[in-house]
Amino acid sequence: MIRLRRLNRDDSGVALILVLIAVVVVTVMGATLVIAGTRDLESSTSVQRATSALGVAEAAVQHGIQTLKTVGPSQLELSRLDCNNAQTNAVEPCYPDQSADGKGSWMNATDATQAPAEEDRFVGSVGTTDLYSVWIEAIQPISLTSSPPVRIGIYKIVAIGSDNRNDQVRPGTRRVEQNVRLRILDIPFALFAQDGMDLGGGPTTRTISLYSTGDIIWRNKISFDGTDLYYGGPTAAHATGTIYEGNTTGGGNNGRIHPPPYPGGYANCKYPHDRDKDGGPYPIYDPNSSTWSCSPATKPPYSSSLFTLEIMEALGINPAGPSEDAYDLMKRLAQTDGIYCTFDSSSSVIFQDKQSAQKGCNRGTNQITEKFWVLYAEPAPGFNKAINVSMKAQWGPQGDPNTTCDTGAYDGSFGIIVVRGGNLDYENNSNWWGAAFVPEGEFKATGNGSAWFVGTVYAKTMNIAGNFRVTLNDCWLNRSVGPFFTVTRLRWHESDRP
Repeated sequence: MIRLRRLNRDDSGVALILVLIAVVVVTVMGATLVIAGTRDLESSTSVQRATSALGVAEAAVQHGIQTLKTVGPSQLELSRLDCNNAQTNAVEPCYPDQSADGKGSWMNATDATQAPAEEDRFVGSVGTTDLYSVWIEAIQPISLTSSPPVRIGIYKIVAIGSDNRNDQVRPGTRRVEQNVRLRILDIPFALFAQDGMDLGGGPTTRTISLYSTGDIIWRNKISFDGTDLYYGGPTAAHATGTIYEGNTTGGGNNGRIHPPPYPGGYANCKYPHDRDKDGGPYPIYDPNSSTWSCSPATKPPYSSSLFTLEIMEALGINPAGPSEDAYDLMKRLAQTDGIYCTFDSSSSVIFQDKQSAQKGCNRGTNQITEKFWVLYAEPAPGFNKAINVSMKAQWGPQGDPNTTCDTGAYDGSFGIIVVRGGNLDYENNSNWWGAAFVPEGEFKATGNGSAWFVGTVYAKTMNIAGNFRVTLNDCWLNRSVGPFFTVTRLRWHESDRP
């Protein structure tokens, strides 16, 4: 009995042990739940940061696409779309450039297929703290100076988005790549007039040709020099209408250059490279030999002096010119960083230079410092008459453009002039690097003195006189600004994911 009672007294500590074990188990389980919850919270936070960073990277991609639409694939300075000079009617939301020099590099200056150095990349922000780094690499670059021109290219926009709102030491980051296709618009890289040209004086074209879907009058007033830099072949006049040596009647120095039936065929040895609707097969032409009825004139690269709309379209020329979407982009660029003007009078307005646009222009006292910009003029709402814009401008390097290009003195200046619902008069001693679009009116260039126009002109009609001189060169083609391109998204890749 005594022994049993002692055993019973020894059982008194078992309950305490069981309680302690239970407390330990509950504590461990609680700690496990807390740890698991913390990990789930951290995981959820990481997912949120990654998702936010992905959105930041997409904003960076949009910035790259907008840059390509604006300035094209040029390797010149491309940091236009920042907040430094943005106005309230900006083309896109502004993105502050926070790169080392404040002029972020979009492409590697020495190798366009590689990323620029990290400190040189274009850096911007979304909101106050979410940052991104973005650049553009060339996969299949456009080359308008090659023969034949490469008019379609593939480029890759690489963007790294960072969400650091919650943790500046360990932000969420995502890297994405967006391939895009750039295609040059089928606008004429020439002096082009839809309804015809009237020539006078002694103008000269160098490495650029005339094209028209109308008639060309007074062909004998203009001279051509060199090879067409963009379309190839000797510079010449090409019309789906009729080319007249002088006026539209008579013989000798007047009348058609290809009057049917032309004696001996359709070769006019005075203008051996011109083509129009009256042309036809050359009487003696063998592309494999030196036989040519107009010797010693250079043989043309075609076997007929006939020119049709089908031939024009085969060259990649759309007679309709830019689309309304392209004009809208140019208008928004003018409103953002260029000169945008509306006129309620048809009286002539003169632009003496890029800083002094007056009368209805929204530039105010700000000056244009960008290398690329747009001047856009149109009638004011409710004004239904044609406007007349006169320009005496000095934009871009002065002097002989080819010398400027060959010596490396070209500074990248490129201005686009758009006159809607009216006419443009390019006056004496003017100098311009860029392009002009006058789709509803006349481009008139008396151009006496030292006038040069380096670039292309698209107009409804054209009246060129005096000693107006126009040319294309490699510097101009390499500038290849964004409004001349369409941008199409291709492959999207989240490159930090397997």
